[in-house]
Amino acid sequence: MNGGPGPERGLVVAPRALVLADAAGPAHALAHGPRRPARVVAATRYAVYLATDRTDLPALAVVRPDAIRTPNAAVLRGPAAPWPAPGTPAAYGEGRSASAR
Repeated sequence: MNGGPGPERGLVVAPRALVLADAAGPAHALAHGPRRPARVVAATRYAVYLATDRTDLPALAVVRPDAIRTPNAAVLRGPAAPWPAPGTPAAYGEGRSASAR
């Protein structure tokens, strides 16, 4: 085990899970596809950015409903919880985004 994020490391589904409502193009495929590990690389007032380690979409932006919707954005269904800090293990897929505690 490399200590990376994943179900075997106790990834938190609630209360830190964020339900994603909308995404287009490649972001939709990532947000609603199989659950995959990620890492928080940046957080702003309106969005948290997850490194995906994919060449087709290296970062997935999880954004508040009132944020600008970039092509790599997945929009939250409800209000955002406090964003996790950069470097935090996370996951995306299955219509959710989650961070480990």
